[in-house]
Amino acid sequence: MDAVPQNFAFFWTTYALGTVGPVAGNLLILSRSRMDHRIFLFSWLLWLTGAGLLIACVWSVRSIFFRPTNIRRPSWIYPAVSWLALLEFLTWAFAVLRVI
Repeated sequence: MDAVPQNFAFFWTTYALGTVGPVAGNLLILSRSRMDHRIFLFSWLLWLTGAGLLIACVWSVRSIFFRPTNIRRPSWIYPAVSWLALLEFLTWAFAVLRVI
């Protein structure tokens, strides 16, 4: 088993967009003085899309998530970033559930 995912561009894209999406949703809500329904729904869409992308990021490296076997540089970075993505997802999910 290889410690580098088959589609590393998909991994990094989903991680970057999954991280930026909820942050952009928060900044969108905080930047407006008057809350509009469209802005509120768009921020929720950014949150949910970001959460889905973080799950896709973790799912794309599910075979090397727990145990990389073949040593290749940078073999440690993909499991570490996937754990970080999972932690970010749980943090965003907790924040969303507290708002509901």
